[in-house]
Amino acid sequence: MTLAKALTTVMGCGLGGTVAGGGLGFAIGRFAPDAYVAMFRLEERKVAISPPEIGLGLGLAQGLVLGVILGAVLVALVTWHDVQVSRQSPRNRASP
Repeated sequence: MTLAKALTTVMGCGLGGTVAGGGLGFAIGRFAPDAYVAMFRLEERKVAISPPEIGLGLGLAQGLVLGVILGAVLVALVTWHDVQVSRQSPRNRASP
């Protein structure tokens, strides 16, 4: 795997994770706001932030981190596979 492919893979996974996490977090804040209200005790603190905003922010951040981690793991697995295949290739073996 080339460096450009590896960086593209990690960035693509990070972007995908960000979008998915932001959407999921926003949906939780919109359709199940009590989850964030109870988690951060918003009623006690009288905070002016709405649960969908909290969900969107947390989802974006957590999705980005998860996407980058998954992208890095994917790159590591593909690179490991490429190394294993190249070691078993007949042209890389020493002839007697």
